[in-house]
Amino acid sequence: LILDRSTPMPITWMNMFCVLAACLAAAWFLLQLRSESWVEPARTAAKAALSPAENGVLARLERLLKDEQIHMQPGLTIGRLAKKLGTGEHVLRRVINEGMGHRNFNDFLHAWRIREACDELRRPEQARQPVLSVAMKVGYGSVGAFNRAFKARVGMTPTDYRRRSVAEG
Repeated sequence: LILDRSTPMPITWMNMFCVLAACLAAAWFLLQLRSESWVEPARTAAKAALSPAENGVLARLERLLKDEQIHMQPGLTIGRLAKKLGTGEHVLRRVINEGMGHRNFNDFLHAWRIREACDELRRPEQARQPVLSVAMKVGYGSVGAFNRAFKARVGMTPTDYRRRSVAEG
């Protein structure tokens, strides 16, 4: 256009091919399936960076979460959890952040509690159970806090999640 000449057809086709290849590469990168879940953060390679003592705390914490469901205790604080694990708060924070991949203690609690709530809300036999009961069962002190945390993590309200799960099930 600048030289007032037409572009040769092979160069035009090459330009279109390059643009198409760039678009396909961008689409593949943006749309590829990821192994991360919206409920659970990806465990980072930093887990290997934990000290042996911190790995022990992580193992005890995972055992408490699975066996005793400590995360469902209402009013659970990092101080109480650290005391139960026999460690300091700073060590527990590092284990939660680096070893489990959570941003902070609240993110950690929400992840575990919302996972339990999702399991509860998916069960057809629990369809008549009020959302408030689910919120209290998984450790929330109010339905408002539960709804906010659930919607932030899942992208819909607990009631909508239940409806969708029952319809799909």
